[in-house]
Order: sequence, then structure tokens, then C-alpha cells
Amino acid sequence: MKKVFSKVTAIVLALAMAAAVSPSVPRGSEAKTKNTNNSLTLSIQIKNKDELCDLTVEDSAEIELKFKVSGGTKKEQKEAKKVKAYVKDSNIAKVITTKNGGKEVIGLKTGKTKLFVESKVKKNGKPIAKVSCNIEVSEELDMVFKYSNLYFVVPEGTAFPIEVAKGGADAQNHPFDIKTKGFEAKMSDFSFASETAGIADVDASAEKLILKGYGSVDIEAEYKKDDSIGDSFECYVVTPAQFEKMKAEGDVSNDPENTFEGDDESTAPNEPEESGDDD
Repeated sequence: MKKVFSKVTAIVLALAMAAAVSPSVPRGSEAKTKNTNNSLTLSIQIKNKDELCDLTVEDSAEIELKFKVSGGTKKEQKEAKKVKAYVKDSNIAKVITTKNGGKEVIGLKTGKTKLFVESKVKKNGKPIAKVSCNIEVSEELDMVFKYSNLYFVVPEGTAFPIEVAKGGADAQNHPFDIKTKGFEAKMSDFSFASETAGIADVDASAEKLILKGYGSVDIEAEYKKDDSIGDSFECYVVTPAQFEKMKAEGDVSNDPENTFEGDDESTAPNEPEESGDDD
């Protein structure tokens, strides 16, 4: 009987000692394992590589991404889609932030470089996903008149022809001028064709617009070295009464349709951009 009692006592003492050295867990709580990104996988695809590979100076293209993510928690998956984008040579191109928060690449000068997009989440000190694509920036030969519609008000009885020198303004203070993009050229580098020379025409060598009579006419310009480059504008020659009537009927355009104004503001050339946009 004493032996049995001794065995029971020994078991009770062993249990008591085990309880004393074991950490206590408050009632109602559970031991939680810390989430890690060990099982998180991500792949990034640049959907518009062809567009990014064929930029022109001052031209921009949005970075369109596609993500494929698995493993990890929902929070980890969301964080994995936050990326930074940058280019190897910031003299050739740079990543810009648009007013609506989008991410674009803008060409700065002719040349070749690479765009890199990588996840901010790292594993063993390296991004869990990284992708790149080639960027080639070329010159865009383009030419436009600053305004698509010019309105010249000529009082009745005024003798024609009337010469408007390059830079001379119309009734809305819009200048007669051209602006070339990607190359330097003078007005004399273009040939001009008037739909109706009896109303208005351009003397390219003198860089003048010649008003010859009342009416409206479409005048086209073509670059002498490349006939694929050109533009046109509508020239109106009207009396004061006609101009007021056109304004009252909403037939006068105030929009600078052919300018390069309104370019997006950009961030510093060397600053990586972040993006967490989903598909």
C-alpha cells in the first residue's frame, strides 16, 4: 500500500513541477504564428512593352502592369503589388507621376535605356519580383500652327492686301506662327498651299500671312524635306459685324488646339516611382 501511495505521490509532484516551469497562457487566448512572406510568390508583366520601346522625345506612355500573386496573406499580397519603377539612364528617359496618380515613362532625348519595375517586398535582400523592358527614344518630326483657327477682323473699306508678319496676332490675340517639335525649322522650310489664294495665302520666304479678301480659307503647310510632316489652319477674314455675329452664334473657337501646352508635371529624374495599382 505504501508503494502505491509513493508512486501516486511521485506522479502528482512531477505534474506540479511541469506546471511550474511551463509558461502560462491566459484563458481565452491562442498562440498565434507570425505571418511571413516565405510562401509569397509574385510575377510582374509589363503589358505595353512595344509602346514603351518606341517613344519619341517629349512623348510619354503609361506603364501598364499585370500581377500574378499567390501565397501569403491578403495584406502581404497587396503590399507585394506596390512597386517602384525607374530607368537605367535618366538622361534618356524618366518615370513621371501624372496628375491622376498614374505612372508614365517620358522620353527626354534620343537613345536607348532600360525600364525596371520591381516589388517593394524583398526576400533575402532582393525584390520578390522584378521585370524590365528596353526603351528606345527617337526624334519626332512634327510641326503645328500654334492655333488651328485665326480670325482677322478687317473694317469695311480697308484696302487689301494686308500683311501679317510671323508672330502677328489676330482678333483674339492669337499669333500666326509655327512651332516645330523634335527639330529646328523656319517657316521658309515649309511650302504652303491656300485653298483659296484670293482670300489669304502665306509668303514662306518672308514669313508673312497675306490677307487678300473677305472669307475663310484652309491653308496647309508641308515640310520640304519630308512630305509626311505637315499641318493646316483655318484663316478667317471678316468684318467687325461678321465677327460679332460669329461670336454670338458660338462659331469662334478660343481653344489653342495645336499647342503643346498642358504637359504633365514630372518628378525628379532619378527618383524611383511607386505604384500599387491592380489590374
